[in-house]
Amino acid sequence: MESYKTQFDVWLDRLKKALEILAIPVAAWWAFTRFSEGEKPSLEYRAEVQGELKWYERSPGDCLAEYKITLKNIGKTSFDLTKANLRAWTFDDIGPFKGVRYINPRLLVEGKTPIVSEEIKDDLIGHYAPDVGDTVGFNFGVERKHGAMVLFLFQAESSQRRELSPWEDYRLDYVCGEPPGSAKLKLSH
Repeated sequence: MESYKTQFDVWLDRLKKALEILAIPVAAWWAFTRFSEGEKPSLEYRAEVQGELKWYERSPGDCLAEYKITLKNIGKTSFDLTKANLRAWTFDDIGPFKGVRYINPRLLVEGKTPIVSEEIKDDLIGHYAPDVGDTVGFNFGVERKHGAMVLFLFQAESSQRRELSPWEDYRLDYVCGEPPGSAKLKLSH
């Protein structure tokens, strides 16, 4: 009877070792899939770009625009902002509209030459650790053109994510904040 127990114990010990060996690649596969589906996407380079456009009275013929950009790293991985561009276009009329129509800024500027095209070489360029941001106001003198519209576009690129489209913000507004058919608006001072 004792030899039967010993053979059973040997068989059970071999089965245990085989299951332990099999468990190693299964655990590795499980850890890899959990990382790939859970943690890895959170390590992608992520930025939040927020723009704000304000108008200021200057004279009867022109006004000042401040296009304020806030860029913040909202990811878990640091990145370097290596390139940023600021462009602007004006439009006499983008309507008329019937019902509701989405105004796609990319289609709106397609084939048009910007009136402003500046590469940003210092402001906002640099290293962004997680949860770190910066805010810069870009100022423009604008000729008053009652009822015309202006589109400001900010685009930023990181050397770590070259193959992806740039982070961007755009603001579309009436020049000097004055829509057509309105009396001259009171602007900020």
